[in-house]
Amino acid sequence: MPFVAVIIVNWNGKKFLKTCLDSLIAQDYPPDKVNILLVDNGSRDDSIVIVRKYYPKVKIIQNKKNLGFAQANNIGINFSFDNPEVKYILTLNNDTFMEKGYLSELVSFLESKPRAGACVGKILMLDDKRVIDSAGDYIYKDKMEIMNRGKFEFDVGQYDKTEKAFSVCAAGALYRRELLKEVKLLGEYFDNDFFSYKEDVDLSLRAHLMGWGIYYVPKAVMMHKGSGTSNKLSLEYKEYISRRNRILMAVKNLPIGLMVKALIKYVFPLKIVWIYELPKRVLIKIYGNKENRHKPAVENSVIPRGKLSLVHIKACLSSLRLLPRALKKRKIIREKRKITNKLFVSIFEEFSLIKKV
Repeated sequence: MPFVAVIIVNWNGKKFLKTCLDSLIAQDYPPDKVNILLVDNGSRDDSIVIVRKYYPKVKIIQNKKNLGFAQANNIGINFSFDNPEVKYILTLNNDTFMEKGYLSELVSFLESKPRAGACVGKILMLDDKRVIDSAGDYIYKDKMEIMNRGKFEFDVGQYDKTEKAFSVCAAGALYRRELLKEVKLLGEYFDNDFFSYKEDVDLSLRAHLMGWGIYYVPKAVMMHKGSGTSNKLSLEYKEYISRRNRILMAVKNLPIGLMVKALIKYVFPLKIVWIYELPKRVLIKIYGNKENRHKPAVENSVIPRGKLSLVHIKACLSSLRLLPRALKKRKIIREKRKITNKLFVSIFEEFSLIKKV
């Protein structure tokens, strides 16, 4: 079996680490073929103490401050690649729990498909594993909006087919070493400028441009709390950074026509809604009626319209500040790409869904 390096980025996540690490250690993959690395982003809780005491085989890199998900993973990947035997990198959120075959299923799949660059399993809600968190990332065609397919749906086998996907969620994604080396840009695998959010989609776009396949493998199952660590950040900050990063992502990766279309939708939305809803937690209700029993209700946190407008303006201004670097990266990406604009646009068509009202 090939060597796998598992990278867990942590920031004040001590309450999640035991569940995550116990499920990792319990994997049916040969333990002598797995290197576990915790990259800590300046935690002020007892995360490091707990890992050192109860998980002495876990290697630890301590950053002095929160460098974000992207840069922390890059540090972990570079460290892991010092070992030439490492063939795959698993990026794993600290608020996850993997079923024991998760890693072996993903590795077996990539071993069977040489041009599959990355894959991810079925991700269910940690609080209620009947409910889907993500069954592969797709895109809403009308809004150019990345979405977790199946989110908040009951898992009744509707997404049990192994298939290509638009992107993989880095909460539990397996990446091939060759893919990461090929998409590396200015010394970075994930884009450091993104800090957190959309960095995994950005990497997947570069993978598509290099001709690699991205896959969803439902036989591999894991549970995810969702924003377990980032819940310490404000909703406004998370929305700001997400909006900024999708602008940067479009500038870097998309051909001119598609980029203009995306930027119009990202920078000039038709309206700022009165109440902007962000899912906070899922309330499960089993209806007596068979037709409706798979429809969970969702309780939401909100950002008032005034604040959301300011968040949007801030995101656009921040993207302008980073625009010179994004354009520099775009030039390199366009020179390195291995597929035509026409084929790349067809990928957007292939993985587009119509947003449900």
